[in-house]
Amino acid sequence: MADNKSLIVIELENEDSIPRVFYEGEEINRKVRILFEWETKTDKPGKMNLEVKHYGESISDFKTIKLSKNDDSICPECGFDLDTKTWIADKKVVFEEHKCKNCGYKRHNDVSER
Repeated sequence: MADNKSLIVIELENEDSIPRVFYEGEEINRKVRILFEWETKTDKPGKMNLEVKHYGESISDFKTIKLSKNDDSICPECGFDLDTKTWIADKKVVFEEHKCKNCGYKRHNDVSER
């Protein structure tokens, strides 16, 4: 049994067992799908994605628990790394452009007011 302090606990006895999942101290039963991904490029947490699909009291009561946290260097659309271009004027960063080579996602930040 998981403690009530942990957000998520996934227990797996071996490759052939059914995982036990505890979310906020409560065991999730009737699981259909569990996805968990965690990634970092540094010594600090970066990207985290969790999805648990399960049934509630009846088969028509389908539920999904979904949590996501991404750092700025990860594409929010596909999860690949973003390339960043930085424009500097007078020794200050004035503009940043972030682009994903995988899916084409773009984001820019005008940082000249900082």
